[in-house]
Amino acid sequence: FGCDRDHSLYGNGRELYQGGDYMEEVNREKIEKFLKVTRNNGYGAGYGSGDCIGCINGEAIYSIDGVQTVIRKVHGDVAKGAIFNRDFTFTPCYVAKHNGCFGHGEDIRTAVAAAIKKYTDNMPEEDRIQAFVAAHEKGKLYPNQDYFDWHHTLTGSCEMGRRQFARGHDISMTDSMTPLEFIELTENAYGGSTIQKLRPYYE
Repeated sequence: FGCDRDHSLYGNGRELYQGGDYMEEVNREKIEKFLKVTRNNGYGAGYGSGDCIGCINGEAIYSIDGVQTVIRKVHGDVAKGAIFNRDFTFTPCYVAKHNGCFGHGEDIRTAVAAAIKKYTDNMPEEDRIQAFVAAHEKGKLYPNQDYFDWHHTLTGSCEMGRRQFARGHDISMTDSMTPLEFIELTENAYGGSTIQKLRPYYE
């Protein structure tokens, strides 16, 4: 099967769906706006084109970060749709966009988290530091689980290493600490050179 630029449905060279306007024009525009990423002059997060790569049952299939996805509703930077599987079944999903990166998830929260993680994992160090500072106020308590996740974002540390560090320092994920306490705890461990750059914002 395939899809022409007007989103008409074809199969084995025979047109199976007439007209191509199975989707309201405003919805199609919303989808194209949602998929467009200006930071890399293309679509997707550098993995997929975001173009219509085919149609099934009158629905356009887009490649979003290499995942064949049908988009049915769009609201801002979140879309609801389904992943098109190789066995011709659909798996319902949400797709979120954050600063040009896309994430799929079973619900909105996981899709947004996946998109943010893709973005932060590829940010330059200074941008990661600024993102941390924007999310953490001086002197305010934050859950240790939050710092556990941010340490990976800041330094690229592996989960096993972070868990071993937490055990060795009797850190409970249910407790809390201030950003400065987090810095003092981790600035001489893995990724310490990056952690130390946070100090001027919290002293």
